[in-house]
Amino acid sequence: SGPTGKISPFRRYRRTLHLAEHHGQSNRNATRAALASLRPVSTKYYETARQRLDRAPPPGLEQYDAAVSAIPDGPCHRHKKKPTCCHFSHHGPQFWGVGRCFDLIEAHERKTGRRYGWTVRSRPDAKHTRYVINAVRQLVTANDGGDVDAPRAWYRYSARSDVFALLTRGAARTYGSIWRDEMRDGRCEGIGLGDPPNMKTLERHCAPMKIRYKTGTECLVTAHLAIRGNVNVSGHAGLTPKLIRPGGGPPGRRR
Repeated sequence: SGPTGKISPFRRYRRTLHLAEHHGQSNRNATRAALASLRPVSTKYYETARQRLDRAPPPGLEQYDAAVSAIPDGPCHRHKKKPTCCHFSHHGPQFWGVGRCFDLIEAHERKTGRRYGWTVRSRPDAKHTRYVINAVRQLVTANDGGDVDAPRAWYRYSARSDVFALLTRGAARTYGSIWRDEMRDGRCEGIGLGDPPNMKTLERHCAPMKIRYKTGTECLVTAHLAIRGNVNVSGHAGLTPKLIRPGGGPPGRRR
């Protein structure tokens, strides 16, 4: 952005393109509609984004498409605006990618013979302010010398708690298995997100984190960590990055 704070055409185009390439083949039509709703600054940028979406999807999208193509409809809760297949959540590609990242971490550990003690999970549109960085340093310092294999996780309370998380090594594997356990294997009934959802189970795990929307992605993450990995989840107001969404996002949520 320039001195006036206006978003440059290139940055708007880059964000639009990022949103387009984030979706898999099964969601292409929805992605095109999302592109149109972004109202890019010129037809040129919009058409370029659409051409890249159609002609040169990233390899990761093809891998994700192949991964979900064999998944039958399961017993999971579905939102009214559900995707065309597989699960209630619209964030399947996101959590699939998170799982792949954790796979790469473990592969690196095996190759080098060294283990990470801490892991930060952060969405690519999250800006790490000094408050977030200081909060991470304080938490790591306060727990220095502790057992990093003990499953512990810290993230902000309430909405957008699925954007950023600080994890001990003992919690990282569980966080990375969200897509595999709940979406691919359709085990979501076990954490309360079946059809219909078990609101008592969701309330028990998500209410302490002040998560009001019990069938949303934030509660999915919290219930999964608590039930699948017995992770001790703690809220921390400092772990609240700003979201960079030039030209995108729902009304009132643009950054």
